[in-house]
Formats: sequence, structure tokens, C-alpha cells
Amino acid sequence: MAIHVRPTLLLSVLALGVLGAATAGCIGGGTNGYLRSVSSGRIGCAPEDIVIRDSQGFTASTWVAECQGRVYFCSSGQYQGTACREGTALAAGEVRLPVAARRATSEVPQEVGGFRLGWSVEEAVKVCTAAGHAWQARSQTSYGCSGVPEDLGAPTTAQLDFCAGALCTIDLAAKQPRATAAQLEERLRAHEGKLAQKYGAATYRKGEIPADCGKDPAACARESASHTVVAWGWPSGHEVELSVDVVRRKVAEDTFSRSATLHLLLRHGTPRAPQAYVDAGEESEGSEFFAPWGPWRRRSATDTWGSPHSWGSSSGGHGWGSSSGRGLGSSPGGSRFGR
Repeated sequence: MAIHVRPTLLLSVLALGVLGAATAGCIGGGTNGYLRSVSSGRIGCAPEDIVIRDSQGFTASTWVAECQGRVYFCSSGQYQGTACREGTALAAGEVRLPVAARRATSEVPQEVGGFRLGWSVEEAVKVCTAAGHAWQARSQTSYGCSGVPEDLGAPTTAQLDFCAGALCTIDLAAKQPRATAAQLEERLRAHEGKLAQKYGAATYRKGEIPADCGKDPAACARESASHTVVAWGWPSGHEVELSVDVVRRKVAEDTFSRSATLHLLLRHGTPRAPQAYVDAGEESEGSEFFAPWGPWRRRSATDTWGSPHSWGSSSGGHGWGSSSGRGLGSSPGGSRFGR
């Protein structure tokens, strides 16, 4: 029985970032002088040699610092401190756009696993049960389907959340029995690569898959839960998240069980403005500083998926495929998820 960690949407945090609060109402040289000062220690240039541009405030204050022909993408937040990452230099006349602006021309996904955003509860029930799967009510707005209408190449369950009566979140889950840390990493990156072919580089990533017990015996003697995620976001509020949850639970004295689950989540939330920059030529790497859309997990650490014995087989294939080509990240005739 797996326990899935679902942190609350980070973008709902109302507290202003330190930099945003410190620079509120400041303009011109005052703000740029402060940014040159805090950037100096991060990029190794004297403040007077740094040029600041494209600064934005509020929760995740961001700016671009240029020095000696190099460009750095910097950010600062209330809890994260300040960080700068070197990017590629700007070509003549090039304008560096926010992540959301670059994503605006990407195809916005609407369907995954045979479920489509915007459906009513009745439509989702009909599709789930017509495919021979069981329907389960978790609450007045959240439901589960013991399988998915499309053949994804592995036993997969679905959690469906509704907002104002319309399907707004589709969360597919495929258990990864006996998968090693290396195998989980390989599967995560393989699916990420296929999604990136369609939607571009991920706009958010966080977490690392924990090592196997042989490499870290101490970690196997305690309960733990990890959440490793890569994600894509659109200004419209559409979000795609690919993640691996690894949970270690104590089942008896000195006895622990380990479970791993691969998730693919599609949701349509509230449209929001971008709050960070990512170099157009690189993926964002392991940093909340370049995360315009945060992690969107919804379940708590004590919540279990479905019945005490999770739906679906604990064996079988590890991948997701699509025979129809209509789903998220698929192409006509593609046999694997993300093609």
C-alpha cells in the first residue's frame, strides 16, 4: 500500500519575497544598484561591471545580470536566498522572453489516458465503467477509476478531480514493483525526453530519487517519502507533471516496505503570470528559483490511493503507451507514452 505525498500548490503562498518587498516602490538606480550588489557575489563580477535588466518582483523576484559578455539568470525569494545560473549570451536584437511567453505557442494538452479536461462527472463515470473499470467516490469533487480507457502498456489507475463540476485534474498512477533507483531514474528521464519533444524543456524540476538500500543502509531503517518531479506550465493554467513517488513504511519491528509509483498529471488551474526566467537553450536544473509553476500534488502523507489494496496489478510493464495517439504526449500510431 503506497503513500503518496502531495504538497500544496506553492503558487498559492501569499508572502512576498524578500527582494520583492525590499524593492517595492524603488525605481531606476536604487533597484539596479541593489541587484548589482547581490549578484556580484554569485557571478564573480564587481558590481560596477554588472548590467541589470528584466527585473521582476513579488514571490520569486527574478532578473538578468550581464557581465563581461556573459549572461546570468538570477532570482531571490523569501526562503530561498539568492541564486544565479549562467545562460547563453544574447544574440544581436534577441529578446529573452519569460518561460510562459515561450510556452504560449506550444500545444496545450487536453486529454490523457482517455479522460478529457472539462468533462462532467457523468461523462467520466460513463467512460470509466464502459471500459470495464470500477468507479470510486473519494469525496464530492474527487473520484477514482480502477483503470484507464486507453491501453497505456501497464496497469494504470486514475484519480479525477472536478472544479465547479468540470474535470480539472487527471492524475494517472502506475506502480513500479521491484524497480531499483537506477531503473526509476531511467524511466523518468525516458518519459521526460518524450514529453520534451512535444512541449519543450521542462519549466520546473525538483527532487532526487533516493538511493537503494545497498548504497545507503541507514536510509532503509526509517520511514521516508520522496517526490521527484519535472513539469511544464502554460499561462492558461494548464500544467503537466511527471513524477516518481518513493515511500518507505514500517510494517513491523525492524521491517520496512518500499513502494514506488510513476505519476503523469494533467490539470487546468487558474491562469497565472510567469514569475521566473529560464535560459531558452537549457532545462531548468534542480532549483526552485526558476520555477514559475510549482509542484501541484494534492494528497497528504497519510492518504492512501483507493482501497487498502491499490487497484491494478503489481506486476507487468513499467511504461505507458498509447494505441490511439490521442493522449497527452502521444502521436498517431505511437506505442509508447510520450512519442
